[in-house]
Amino acid sequence: GPGGAAKPKVYDQLTVPFASDTFGGTAGTVLETYSANWTKVSGDDGDVVKIGASSGYITTTTSIGFQAHTYNAAQAVSADYDVQGTYLIAAGGDLPPTIAGRIVSASDSSCYFVTWLGGGTWGLYRHTGGGGNTSLGTYVGDSPNGVQRTVTLQMRGSTITVLIGGVSRISVTDATYAAKGYAGVVQYFGTVADSANLRNWSASDPATGAVFTKNINVAQAINRASRF
Repeated sequence: GPGGAAKPKVYDQLTVPFASDTFGGTAGTVLETYSANWTKVSGDDGDVVKIGASSGYITTTTSIGFQAHTYNAAQAVSADYDVQGTYLIAAGGDLPPTIAGRIVSASDSSCYFVTWLGGGTWGLYRHTGGGGNTSLGTYVGDSPNGVQRTVTLQMRGSTITVLIGGVSRISVTDATYAAKGYAGVVQYFGTVADSANLRNWSASDPATGAVFTKNINVAQAINRASRF
């Protein structure tokens, strides 16, 4: 009420990475050969996710139905975590290897994932291992051709959000996969090598309590006091 303390205003929420990869391997190396941290989900389609024509990113070499890779070296503290990646997409490029979260296990590729669909569109999907993909939402209107885009898949309980350049563009409620599972990458079809690729992959836990706040009333009082 009047004269009372203003409610703190949240400006930022820190995250703590528990896994990351910049894909600094030899060109053309299959992902799980490049690093033992990565495990291809058994039963998925053939090995097509590889280090690109030069070190520092991953791409695909041929079209497949679906392939998932879990990052087994570490897991999130809980099911609430972020998976982030930077994409570089040339004109005409689509369906690069992409970020995924809550991958059920190394034998079940069910998960949530985000991908660039081409035509100015990003899509959020729910994948059911052996049972296809369900679109949960799209964002239309982006033009990343030749410009890097940082995309985050944020999972907080049943709220699944996609941030592009730090801005929330898709947010849905879906409780299908509630366990933390694994962070990772997936390949959802895809036909064009190198013209659409993923780099700077990471997965992070929210830092509990690490919230920057600012009490507006206190700031105003200090400002006023400084005038005397």
